[in-house]
Amino acid sequence: MTSKEYLAGYPDRVNALVERLKKAVDGLTDEQFNTKQEDGWWSIGQIIEHLMIANGPYLVEMAHVAKSAPRSGGTDEIKHTWFGRFLINAMDKPNIPAHRSMHPGPGPMEKSKVDDWAAQYSELVSIAKNSDGINLTEAKIRNPFVKLAKMNVADMFEIIAAHTERHVKQIEELALRFA
Repeated sequence: MTSKEYLAGYPDRVNALVERLKKAVDGLTDEQFNTKQEDGWWSIGQIIEHLMIANGPYLVEMAHVAKSAPRSGGTDEIKHTWFGRFLINAMDKPNIPAHRSMHPGPGPMEKSKVDDWAAQYSELVSIAKNSDGINLTEAKIRNPFVKLAKMNVADMFEIIAAHTERHVKQIEELALRFA
């Protein structure tokens, strides 16, 4: 898949995740939104805050590249770096521990956090649209959490999407317990 093709489908992919999450939490009480899982894992509100914390530094880096990277038409085939593939594949594994810097606060969380989260994803969609024409494989960025790891912008877009997919599924499953 080329960078141009990937970016053309990315906004719909991200917007579908946003709608799924909003649908899952619609009608939950504040108590349900903040109920921790039986095994001590995070509440729905904490998972959403975790996504926001994890995405923030990536978005800063990606926005910079969207503004400054040379435009080559985006007809290159996307190739992920070794570290990028490692992180993308890790998103399929259950209970991968998050880096401490990505841990949410203890709560309780306000349900308005869903709107803040959706706004962050709106920014992500904007970055994807502004990245049109960039060779996502050639545009290099350091991982904001593992500074020694060099990645490309294709890695970052896919890591955010895979990470979000993982946690949206988790939120959907948790919300079903309250149905």
